[in-house]
Amino acid sequence: MSKQAIRFDILSIGIACLLCCFFSCVSYASVQIDEQFTEQRLAPEISYVCDDIDGKTLNEVKQLHFEPLNSPEISFGFRESACWFRFQAANITDQPLQLVLSSDFNIFDKIEFYEPQADKTIRKSVGDALPYNARELKIRTLAIPFIIPAKQTYHYYIYAETTDTFYLPLRLSQYNYFSSQNNRHDSLISLTYGVVIGLFLYHFLLFFLTREKVQLLYFYYVFSTLLFFASSQGSLFQFWPNSPQLNNKMVDTFSFLTMGSACLFARNYLHTKANNTLHRFLKTCAIVFSLCAIIHIVIPTYIIAPLNTLLSLITVFLLFFVGVKRWLEGLNEARLFIISWGLLIIVGAYFILLLIFGGNEISNALFYTQLAFAAQQILLSIGLAQRLKALQKEKEAKEQEMLVAQAESAAKTDFLARMSHEIRTPMNAVIGVTQLLEATTLTESQHHYLSLLQNSGQLLLSIIDDILDYSKITSGNINLESTPFDIQKLIHNIYQILSANQEEKPVELLLNMTDDFPQWVEGDPTRLRQILFNLLNNALKFTTEGHVSLHAQRVVQIDKNNVQVQLTIIDTGIGLSQEQIAHLFTAFHQADASITRKYGGTGLGLAISKQLIELMGGSLHVSSKLGHGSSFVILLPLILTEELITITNPKMHAMPWADGGLSKLRILLTEDNAVNQLIISSLIRQLGIEVQLAKNGEEAFGIISKHHDDFDVILMDCEMPILDGLQATRKIRHWESEQQKSPITIIALTAHALPEYQIRCRDAGMNDYMTKPLLLNELAKKLQLLIHD
Repeated sequence: MSKQAIRFDILSIGIACLLCCFFSCVSYASVQIDEQFTEQRLAPEISYVCDDIDGKTLNEVKQLHFEPLNSPEISFGFRESACWFRFQAANITDQPLQLVLSSDFNIFDKIEFYEPQADKTIRKSVGDALPYNARELKIRTLAIPFIIPAKQTYHYYIYAETTDTFYLPLRLSQYNYFSSQNNRHDSLISLTYGVVIGLFLYHFLLFFLTREKVQLLYFYYVFSTLLFFASSQGSLFQFWPNSPQLNNKMVDTFSFLTMGSACLFARNYLHTKANNTLHRFLKTCAIVFSLCAIIHIVIPTYIIAPLNTLLSLITVFLLFFVGVKRWLEGLNEARLFIISWGLLIIVGAYFILLLIFGGNEISNALFYTQLAFAAQQILLSIGLAQRLKALQKEKEAKEQEMLVAQAESAAKTDFLARMSHEIRTPMNAVIGVTQLLEATTLTESQHHYLSLLQNSGQLLLSIIDDILDYSKITSGNINLESTPFDIQKLIHNIYQILSANQEEKPVELLLNMTDDFPQWVEGDPTRLRQILFNLLNNALKFTTEGHVSLHAQRVVQIDKNNVQVQLTIIDTGIGLSQEQIAHLFTAFHQADASITRKYGGTGLGLAISKQLIELMGGSLHVSSKLGHGSSFVILLPLILTEELITITNPKMHAMPWADGGLSKLRILLTEDNAVNQLIISSLIRQLGIEVQLAKNGEEAFGIISKHHDDFDVILMDCEMPILDGLQATRKIRHWESEQQKSPITIIALTAHALPEYQIRCRDAGMNDYMTKPLLLNELAKKLQLLIHD
């Protein structure tokens, strides 16, 4: 070997020795503690070893090779294995010093600190997987106090393990300085908590005042997030000091609940119903987070923690995207949502990325995230205040619209009532005269003319009734009766009436009723009759040849007292296209203008029938093909009931008033219209009843006050001069009460057909109610019931 080569080898060995000495000095650099010492981070002076340490004792660990950290923080990301750390501290003062080893990051399972003393080594432990009561310092921070003797230098060893992210920002602090700094941090955290608690209590109160769901969801979101920060910063551990397992799970639980509540809040705040895809997506996210909050209890933290962090990061960005999308779709309220979530994204995403990949500022990032969260709450609170103001304006506008609509509805109802009254008054004369003429001797042609007149009058009345019914349905003022009736008899009567009317038309009306079809049921027979008349008349109107059939069958026996029936009306008429079916049940709408011109009608019958069926709890379905007829299917729930026992007279079908004992009655007819006096009194006399006239309420009261016991019934018109029917009834009832007279039966006879007018009549003291035009059969039935009672 040459001299040059030997010199080169010696130089290389020397450089290597110098490098070894340098790294040795770095690894074992001592923390110098003097009188001015306050606090110092242990990184990067600290050294560590993480491999091949399982089951080793402290003495065995001391023999291992510790590597220099070479990083400003201990941050290893998510890892399953534990690590040992070593640092050196030298007290160069003449007095023993009390120090504190602490970590700013409180989500760490276990830290074991080995404190060397003169003749032994003491182990002190702290962590969120250990009982809070076992801590030497009862504070939220992970901190271990110890004393270093004067003029001494020691090597200290730390064992650390966790199932969360391995972030351990170790600090060595003078005890008094640590206490003051910890108190200052706690004050700042308490201030943040106070602001947030004030906000969510404010919005919780707003929820009870406004009943706006968004306020409750905001409260849920803020409350969950507050608990997340409180648990991650160690503030909640003192409330369950002996349950470290619970504390260990709380951070992930509240994190999942925070993200889930954020999704629910965003759904409502951003009105995502307008975008069904976003609405369902956010709902799915909320469900996933809720399930994770439950199932993570049985899943190890080292599995759930990275998943939680990743899901939270994705959700934060997705919520920001949803806010941007809704803002682009025209929702102005989304602007503050975007700003607040954008602020949280910047800080929160930085914090989460540090958790995943490791970093040096996790504790600061967590604190900044808390501040960003507080700022977010203030911005969202402002947004909710603006929304509340907008909702208030919207509510006021709706209330104004409602007042206008109510005024319009009242005006329409009043108009319809007046029109009904004005039309029914002359119609009373028309229908009354036809009933009087029926009892006279007429030629065949006269009978034909009379039949035309009766049918036209009834058609006009049915149009008026349809308009009134539609008005009552749309205003919500219609009430259904609940009374026992024979549904089989009702259907047969309708069939007989319509069959008689179809004698001159080449259309056959068929009836098919199954054997198990119920007979006595409870419901509204009047409305069911109206529905069947409307649908059958509609089928007959649009069928020029062929047949119209009504099939009645029992479909489902729901239970002992309830049954569902199906009434199917099939015709061989002109049929309907799918486009026509779509508008079939629209009020005042017919298939096309040519149908209105050819067949007539208001277009209200089917609309009223469908709404009445739905009010009864049933449904109406239609199927049809243009040129091939139509099929209307009614599904109706009914209550089964017992057969009523009634007293009937076999002659009643031909003449309802014959031999009914009506001739014994005496009636006082109170009516101001001379024509109606003539018509109604003539009809009453056809029943063999004695009748006396009164022109107004005052005259009726005068007669009754003198001859009360001479009359059985008062037929009272409502609108009359001097004293109307309602005032007269009240006056009569008051007089009867004073004179201790038995109340006489008063039946309202009026052209008003609206239900609220019936209520007014009953409130005034009337016993019953009849609308004009007066039908003789109806009057006879009411009087027979009176005699029977």
